[in-house]
Amino acid sequence: MSAARISILFFGLVAILLLGTWGWTALTNAVYRAEAGDIIIGLTVYGVASLVFAVVAGYTYLVIWFKDDAPD
Repeated sequence: MSAARISILFFGLVAILLLGTWGWTALTNAVYRAEAGDIIIGLTVYGVASLVFAVVAGYTYLVIWFKDDAPD
């Protein structure tokens, strides 16, 4: 795999992490300011965190899959 492809994939992963973190904090702050119950706040925090984790894990899996599938 070339260095250019690796750097593009790396910056894509960084962008996903940054946008996911921004979205997570924005959603959590909105739920917290709405004075929702503690259960709703907890579900929001853990739900969105697991969603970000799933996206990053899926993206990493696709990167490895394309790397292994690419001709040498």
